[in-house]
Amino acid sequence: MSHAESAIRVTNDGGLHWRRLPFRNLFVGAIQYVGHGVGLFSTFSPYDPHAYLYATANNGRSWRKTELPRRFDLQALAFVNVTKGFIAGCRDGNLTVFRTDDGGRGWKATDLEKRPAGTDGCPIEADALRLFPDGNAWLLAQKHSFRIGDATSFSSIWKSSSDGREWKRVFVASVTSKANGDVLMLDGPYPLGSRTVVVFRLDRPTLLYSQDAGASWNEARLPHTLFGCYPAKGKLTCAGGAGSAFGLAVLTPR
Repeated sequence: MSHAESAIRVTNDGGLHWRRLPFRNLFVGAIQYVGHGVGLFSTFSPYDPHAYLYATANNGRSWRKTELPRRFDLQALAFVNVTKGFIAGCRDGNLTVFRTDDGGRGWKATDLEKRPAGTDGCPIEADALRLFPDGNAWLLAQKHSFRIGDATSFSSIWKSSSDGREWKRVFVASVTSKANGDVLMLDGPYPLGSRTVVVFRLDRPTLLYSQDAGASWNEARLPHTLFGCYPAKGKLTCAGGAGSAFGLAVLTPR
């Protein structure tokens, strides 16, 4: 059996030079660089039935390896330091978030979305996960159907304000295979004055954003597909483009 293994490379000079880390026979799942020398990535191997989390606090000079929960398909991870963070994915067909406060030696699970009746595998996936030092966490989940006769899908946004101990669904958009309404990407949160703006990109040139921690949502049209956003001077400027065309949308908190 042949396979293409993943290669992990690090740079210490802004990308001018890269060195490969001494990992072999691994497939890398999710990866995150937290900053200040802290980085993490998840792996699985065709030669090992277990999956693992690798973490470094010194820019990759040394790594700590911990085993991930069993029967769990990790799809996203988010850490604020080398010990505190979340992983999200599929466990027994359900969308599940695990929380750790000790770098993965112990995990506490919370099931968010149950597998819909009549479906197999993992129909609901964790698409994006963010955790911030203030304790707020955001998760974007997607359900895509592969069954004949089931043309529905949905995007749901979950928030936790308790370090992941409790989660609340703050947005859900149900669409059909003929509609364009999936939520694609999570940006932010962006602190703007006394408010925090959470931005999601849609699969059309539109921003979905909230200025009240997910209690209400608004849309802002862009002339082109969104590239990204940047907060400055109390406003959030979001840029989009297609080919040589380019446009901006500026959000001002109410």
